[in-house]
Amino acid sequence: MHPSEVNMSENASAKVLKIYVNESYFHNTTPVYEYLIYQARDMELAGATLTKGPVGFGREELNEGIKYKLSNDIPVVLEIVDTAEKIASFLPVAQEALDGRGLIVEFDALIK
Repeated sequence: MHPSEVNMSENASAKVLKIYVNESYFHNTTPVYEYLIYQARDMELAGATLTKGPVGFGREELNEGIKYKLSNDIPVVLEIVDTAEKIASFLPVAQEALDGRGLIVEFDALIK
């Protein structure tokens, strides 16, 4: 199904996949966020948005006891919206690319 054929009309059920990574994470020689957004497009998911944050913290910083960390390792969030089936097909791709790093969150959404 082509993305334009996905029923993302008013009151349609959807799934949202949010992937939190650091800009320094790579999949082979490609930044993992870039790899994932191109994989989502190649798999014809309905839509994806990449957001870079100026600062953030997570498990790594907490485990290292770092209170504040401003660096060039910018937090990145990739948000993907599509049907439950398409998100389920993409999830293994994301898990393999992250290789235990980052955080993946999935939740239900209602298109308005």
